Amino acid sequence: MLQDLLAGRTQLTFTTIGVLDPLRKAGKLRVLAVTSGKRFPTWPEVPTISETLRDYVNIVGIGILVAPSATPADIVQRLNREIDRIHKEPEVMQRFLALGMTSSGAGTPQSIAEFMRAERENWDKMLTGVNVQPQ
Repeated sequence: MLQDLLAGRTQLTFTTIGVLDPLRKAGKLRVLAVTSGKRFPTWPEVPTISETLRDYVNIVGIGILVAPSATPADIVQRLNREIDRIHKEPEVMQRFLALGMTSSGAGTPQSIAEFMRAERENWDKMLTGVNVQPQ
């Protein structure tokens, strides 16, 4: 898709910051907006889509570590605490930024479950609104 964009065969695309950053720095592409709720820390001049389209529902990539449902709660809690601690280390935060990512921490198992429920609901509404049927 980026080759088609660079060749002028397509007019725009959605992709990740990490992929776009070198092309942006080289002046080969113009970034119009980011899909997150806040401006990206290393691209403060690039607006969010919701700054222009007020009803826009933010789309963000997320990485979730999951374990089998039979994993003991104390193990889940320990993993959660350690991952949260690691995500907050300055070196890790800097590496995330260099890759075009940010982290708001690990959250809690409960907050992740709620996030996943809400995302499922949002996508169901969006797909129903454009009449996409599962196949």
